[in-house]
Amino acid sequence: MLKFKTMKIQYIGLVLMTLLFFNCDSGSTSSDDDFLTGSNYISENNFYIYHLNTEIEELQIEIDALQMLIDSGLGDLTTQEDLDDALAERGILEREINEAFLNGNPVFLDPPPSECPEPLTCFNAEAIYLVMHNRFSNLEINMFDDQGDVIFSSTNEATFNLPGVNDYKYIDIAIDTYTGPVTMIIEKQDSSGSIIYYFSSGYAY
Repeated sequence: MLKFKTMKIQYIGLVLMTLLFFNCDSGSTSSDDDFLTGSNYISENNFYIYHLNTEIEELQIEIDALQMLIDSGLGDLTTQEDLDDALAERGILEREINEAFLNGNPVFLDPPPSECPEPLTCFNAEAIYLVMHNRFSNLEINMFDDQGDVIFSSTNEATFNLPGVNDYKYIDIAIDTYTGPVTMIIEKQDSSGSIIYYFSSGYAY
């Protein structure tokens, strides 16, 4: 179990690093500040990091359980194959989350209020842009309130390159006056053409 604890601490540390250093230098210029502020945009990259971290933690539970079966002599060839597959999948997820951290955000986001259940997925309900990294395309995001009603859908929303920034693009977003728990369904395409589809809980404040 030491391996799991060490890994969990590692990713908690990464999350804290994201909160402290929300942005990175991605070819931005001073014109960034004329367009984005710490409160007028939402970062899809933050949602993605949270999703990947959750996937890694859940997969680690499976890895630990399979390893215990093998160590106790209760496993078989299939158990070892399952463990090998899980370890390989974890490696893929670790590389992807490291890449997402390197992508960062173009402008520092304002710290979320203390009532936010998960800082990475909290966002300002008055934001007018949703920003994603250029290594992805064809972003579709649907947001639902705590009653299951749609509060935003990116269907038919045009995508624009972020002014003064080489590595980001954005869509216009309007959530009106809703604040509270949010469920998000997100789909995007990576540079190889593969579709990434994930869910995330969030909180609009």
